[in-house]
Amino acid sequence: MIQTDDVVLRSNALNALLYCALSCEVRDSIVEDGCLAAIVDFIGKDTNSANVCHAIDLCSRCMGSLNYCQKAIDQILAVEGVPTVMKLAKTVDQATMVSCGRFICMIGFEEKGRKQAVALGAVAVFVSYLDHCEARIMACGTAALLSLTLEISGKKEFIMANGVPLCTAMLHLSDGELTLLTVNLVMNVTEDPAARAKLQLGIQICRILILQSFNGNLKHTARRTIQQLGFSSRPFQNLQFVR
Repeated sequence: MIQTDDVVLRSNALNALLYCALSCEVRDSIVEDGCLAAIVDFIGKDTNSANVCHAIDLCSRCMGSLNYCQKAIDQILAVEGVPTVMKLAKTVDQATMVSCGRFICMIGFEEKGRKQAVALGAVAVFVSYLDHCEARIMACGTAALLSLTLEISGKKEFIMANGVPLCTAMLHLSDGELTLLTVNLVMNVTEDPAARAKLQLGIQICRILILQSFNGNLKHTARRTIQQLGFSSRPFQNLQFVR
């Protein structure tokens, strides 16, 4: 039904499939039957933004399945899923931006997907999300960058894309979930010495977070971030000599 020419029927079919995919059994069935290739092909061809978002979210949901996450990622990578979504990530449509951020976050935790996304300039694209007025777009951009900056080249591109000052500006208590995402992103990025040098202001901000936040997880992450920012050289560079 998702391949029909009827726009309404196609939209309803995708919407129904997306809701059904909340079930682990349905996600596993989608992956096992090899449906993701057709869905990625659909993403690249459909002109209806709502349908495209449903299709991207369906792929993200399948990649989050505990039983078949790797198989889902492999299927999506095999049909050029990352380049397809990255073309859409540069849009100004907010719903599409959110869906693309989720997708890259999920596929970016797999090394091949992460390398592919970074090579396509994904870091600079999602750094631009951090300067958006909508909190949900900032959050999805941060989530995508969390996985992309696991790559060494991703950290360097984050610095080059002027992500550090944007990241620092997001360290506040007005949105607890966004702050937690940002603190985790700071931890990722500051494994690079150049980023640590630029983010020293983050130590003071994290101390304020520890004192004023009621979120235990945020307090714990802020303490770890302070520790990370305190390194004067590459962390754990002499670990090989420790016995």
